[in-house]
Amino acid sequence: MIAINYRDINFVIMDYLINEGYPSAAKKFALEANIQPKADIDSIQERVEIRNAIHGGDIQSAIEKINELNPQVGRTLQAAPTRSGISAVNHIML
Repeated sequence: MIAINYRDINFVIMDYLINEGYPSAAKKFALEANIQPKADIDSIQERVEIRNAIHGGDIQSAIEKINELNPQVGRTLQAAPTRSGISAVNHIML
């Protein structure tokens, strides 16, 4: 018989809620399961907005949001060449 560690399962559920962009569910689950999330729940909404901008084709807005959240990542995106030699951001915009 396999012993189930419910605390580990709770952390897997929490990681899913955070990574998939469900901040209110993650907050409620953290309280109910009495666990501290390993990530900042409040930053989920910012990441969801970036993902939605990318999926909606609004790359410029996504870049601006990334720069607001973490300017170092934005600079890396601007400079990162792809196999074709075009920067990653320009490649997305093509």
